[in-house]
Amino acid sequence: MMNKRQVSRTLWVTAAAVVCVLSFWLSRSESGADNDEADSAGAQIQVPDASALRQPLSLTVYRDVTARPLFRSDRRPPIKKAAGSVLDDWYITGVVRTGARQIVLLRNNKARKSTRVRLGEDLQGWTLTDLTDDQASFRKDDATVTLTRKD
Repeated sequence: MMNKRQVSRTLWVTAAAVVCVLSFWLSRSESGADNDEADSAGAQIQVPDASALRQPLSLTVYRDVTARPLFRSDRRPPIKKAAGSVLDDWYITGVVRTGARQIVLLRNNKARKSTRVRLGEDLQGWTLTDLTDDQASFRKDDATVTLTRKD
């Protein structure tokens, strides 16, 4: 541990070093050595005109980017539900993914019942085809319905 004399000496040495650095910097800027118009080799630096700078893009340009989930490996927007689907009454309560076993836990709002569906199994004629942590996609013929987990 340092005593008072060592602390005082350290503070004075630090203050002297700061004064030296500041005086050197000030002398260079007054002499023009640190001028914005010329570099150390004497070449002129071109400063662009402010009017020539590109204007920021409108937020509508980024509509496709914001429509996609950012932290999903497939980065595809969710598939819209088919109108009037029998699966409209179902919602995801949980997802179990362990090794090769993938199960979605579902709850029916109207019937007030819960069920579980494994990947490849059917629910009311719809086959579970894809399962992520927050979405389950079901397919029937050419139609696809994606249920999203509500937090």
